[in-house]
Amino acid sequence: MATLSRLVASCFIAIAIASTASAKAPEELPAILQKRIAAWLGTHVSDKHHDGQYMRQNCTDADPKQFPEWQGLPVQACTHTDTQFPTKYVTTTAYLLFPSADQLGSWIVNGCVDAGRIDLTTCTGRLASRMWTASNGQFPVAGYVVEPAQEKTWEYPDDPYCFLFRHGVGVTTESYPETTHAIGNACGPPAAAFEAPVKAFSYGRPVSATRTSYNEAGGVADVGDAENRSPQWASAVGQAFRDAWGQKRNLLFRAVVSELSVCDGNISMLRRALCP
Repeated sequence: MATLSRLVASCFIAIAIASTASAKAPEELPAILQKRIAAWLGTHVSDKHHDGQYMRQNCTDADPKQFPEWQGLPVQACTHTDTQFPTKYVTTTAYLLFPSADQLGSWIVNGCVDAGRIDLTTCTGRLASRMWTASNGQFPVAGYVVEPAQEKTWEYPDDPYCFLFRHGVGVTTESYPETTHAIGNACGPPAAAFEAPVKAFSYGRPVSATRTSYNEAGGVADVGDAENRSPQWASAVGQAFRDAWGQKRNLLFRAVVSELSVCDGNISMLRRALCP
């Protein structure tokens, strides 16, 4: 979900987190880090300031009857125009949840704490950057997300592609059996957003959790067979996200801690590459 400009933002969050004084007592660090992360995110995910959250356009309350599993949560119907492709604008509708800065900060810090990480500054910086790069804090309940072709070998390597999401995971449905490029500046068919998934791909937003990391973190739902892209994974991600809403912890965030690498918000690397 992130372009280079959005990735640059992850540099600044990593540096902001890293500036935490290392001399602070260990028991003070979680609260300090959560405050710093929430402060940075507050300028990027609030109602008035949400740069990077490129789907957060023309949003209205979604009809709760359309998504019965999500009733009681503030799902937004956002009709947005993606401008990554200057000559091939695509307008589509996605149904989204936007966690607050405090909510995201809590999930990030407690994810590292619950995973038993002692390097909290590094872990939270990498986890925050992974979240921002993967989703910019946007959780797609349903609908299309417009992105470039993932490989130059794709049939239309320079065209915008329409990735259909359900419960935070890329999926296919009966009427949308494969990911295709946008046609006529639009994704479609619109009805696919409300259909049951037939297949679910690998990554669960908002932090790109995987079936493996979910299981290793103690997830108990049936996530299905990864090789066959079983749709149970989408249901598991959706349930984990609903369970976390309004809570201090999110299983999906704890799950990906084991998969963090130097490419996930490594502070010195990002500073050299993106932040002179």
